[in-house]
Amino acid sequence: MTNNNENNSHNFWSGFALGAVAGGALMYMFATERGRKSLTSILANAESLEHNIEDVLDMLQKQDLFKDTK
Repeated sequence: MTNNNENNSHNFWSGFALGAVAGGALMYMFATERGRKSLTSILANAESLEHNIEDVLDMLQKQDLFKDTK
């Protein structure tokens, strides 16, 4: 019975710590000027990421790197 209580306590503190880190990161991103600049930069790069991935996949397919060599 004590093992179950210890496991529940561990899960609570792990979840609490993860929530605190995520909350702190969100507060930094939205509450500070430097965080908003970082968030804007991340979002701008994320929009072009889709096109970059497609270009890389096209390049790799042209080089036949995905070809089976059995």
